[in-house]
Amino acid sequence: TEYNSINESGFTYAAKNHAIGWGFNDKYAVYFSEFGASTKIDLGEEYQFLNLDAYGLGLAYNLENNISFHASGAYGTVHFSDSWNKQGNLIEDGYAIALGLDKKWGLTKRIDLGVGPLISYFKTENYTFTNFSVNFWLDIFLFKQQ
Repeated sequence: TEYNSINESGFTYAAKNHAIGWGFNDKYAVYFSEFGASTKIDLGEEYQFLNLDAYGLGLAYNLENNISFHASGAYGTVHFSDSWNKQGNLIEDGYAIALGLDKKWGLTKRIDLGVGPLISYFKTENYTFTNFSVNFWLDIFLFKQQ
């Protein structure tokens, strides 16, 4: 679900939250993040989709029971498009913030599976967007301590 200052709300077809990073102890990790969403919204005859993209840095904190909190700050862009899988025309850029809470389960020594909510906020000069999604993810560790 997405709420914005253009047309109040829309349905998110695809949300993304990609990250690659480094855990420097059992509690903390830093990472480069890419997050965003593609939302079906009526923007007139030419555009039917609003695409949000952000690239930035994040920090994760691991709590007890394989629960983690993560936050990212990023450069964000807003695109209007006629399709959910096309980036579309750049309308404005600004900043973006993503906050999430995840629960993970260890499948193997180097693979975790998880689920959790993600709230992302995009702000440009003329627009404000807030997106809520539930993400399912897979962690693959290249190096993992015993």
